[in-house]
Amino acid sequence: MVRVFFIVLLSLPVLFLASCSHLKQASSVDWLDPHHTDRILATDPATLTEQQFYECEFAILAGYSGSGGNFLEEPHIAWLRKTEAAFGERGIQLEDKYDRGFAIADSYFNYGKYQKALREFRAISNQAGVELAEWFIKNIALGYGGNVKIVEYDGEIPWRSSETARAEDARYLFVAYLKGPVYRYDKLTKKHALIYAPKDKYDWCNKLEVEGNKVIIHLRDDAGTYAFNNERNEIRSICNVLREVRKSGQTAEGIKYDKVIQVKIP
Repeated sequence: MVRVFFIVLLSLPVLFLASCSHLKQASSVDWLDPHHTDRILATDPATLTEQQFYECEFAILAGYSGSGGNFLEEPHIAWLRKTEAAFGERGIQLEDKYDRGFAIADSYFNYGKYQKALREFRAISNQAGVELAEWFIKNIALGYGGNVKIVEYDGEIPWRSSETARAEDARYLFVAYLKGPVYRYDKLTKKHALIYAPKDKYDWCNKLEVEGNKVIIHLRDDAGTYAFNNERNEIRSICNVLREVRKSGQTAEGIKYDKVIQVKIP
């Protein structure tokens, strides 16, 4: 957000919000204090000037840190959208639409509200976000294996974070991304498709291997290993990750037991 984000460079722990309606007049306000955010949410957007909105918006988005695991909640999103509409009725087009929209879309996505995230990613024309949200909508029940519902898109892979792994054969290029999915690019048809995405973005892939018609997807920190069949679009877990399972039963001698054992995910 060009208009106001330079403030954070001057003083990270404080935010100047003296002009925002319903806020106590002060030279500086602690932007992590939820009390001040509550006052902003109680403000009638119709009473704000454009500059006051940008100051209030900064206070709301200051608590958002996608990489840090802090996301906007529904009341914040509703207030931002209500305010956009109020200014639109006055014929004022607010700036920073993309940054505001991305924070909203990313928040919805990380709360597992994929349909809402998809709508917001489309609104700001973020194709990488659109494809990721669509993948989760189609493959939410995939679990540790099964048929992956693949969608092929024209052109280059739209993901823009750092690559963490890549592998290729004569026809396909496979690329994994930091805190992101694994993509397949078809060199013949010039199309790309998302073939795997970790539910926890911190379990990203850090190694890819092509073995015949399969690509082996290794997740970081031994979070798991998957084999993706490139002909049938099927994936299955081949990991050695152990999970604790409680097992109860009775021995051949009639002795009852109840214990926790470790089993491999099939």
